[in-house]
Amino acid sequence: MHFLSCRLFRTKGQYNEYKSHKKIIEEISSFPEQKMPEIVPNKVNEPLADNRIFDILDLISSKIKKAKIYFVTNGTLLSEKGIDELSKHNLSKLNVSLNFCDQGNYEKNMHLIWDKTIRNLDMLKKKVKGKAFAHPVYISRVKDETEYDIIFERWANKNYPEFTCWMKKSGDWLNSVPKWPANNHPVSKFCGQWSNFSITSTGDVSFCCMDAFAN
Repeated sequence: MHFLSCRLFRTKGQYNEYKSHKKIIEEISSFPEQKMPEIVPNKVNEPLADNRIFDILDLISSKIKKAKIYFVTNGTLLSEKGIDELSKHNLSKLNVSLNFCDQGNYEKNMHLIWDKTIRNLDMLKKKVKGKAFAHPVYISRVKDETEYDIIFERWANKNYPEFTCWMKKSGDWLNSVPKWPANNHPVSKFCGQWSNFSITSTGDVSFCCMDAFAN
């Protein structure tokens, strides 16, 4: 079982109160050790944009000794200090959701600055090579079943062999985001996310990780 926490922006400025995090983490800490979940401290948001994120990670690590933390970021705010802070925790993986491997497509679709994100990735790569960051690092793309998927995978493996390239299937977020046309194939097995808890910024438990608004 995995446990996904903590905030989901619906409107500007909406996020969990810190006391909500403390309550949730306290409850998780009472789980039996053999059923201790993986904790993901974000949902549809950039966790490094929250200035409380390292306090939250400290709280998780202090209260839940055996819990692993899965950290997802787009990488644009991944500073050297942030990398060093993340390295202190028991990360199951750090996933940098990059999605594109050239400046034009990246800035057009991600609305972020390519050079800044790449500088941060290079800094992270240096930390991994120097063994200053010992946790698994993934660099990911949501596939669209075009030739660009192959281009991205080759680029990632060539430029960041220290990371694992992760090509993910697209989802429709319960019909709120159109899926890529090529992905309209039947699901052959149950979704591995259905056993997860996914808590939104309001404290509501959403239907699943693909339920962006917990309607």
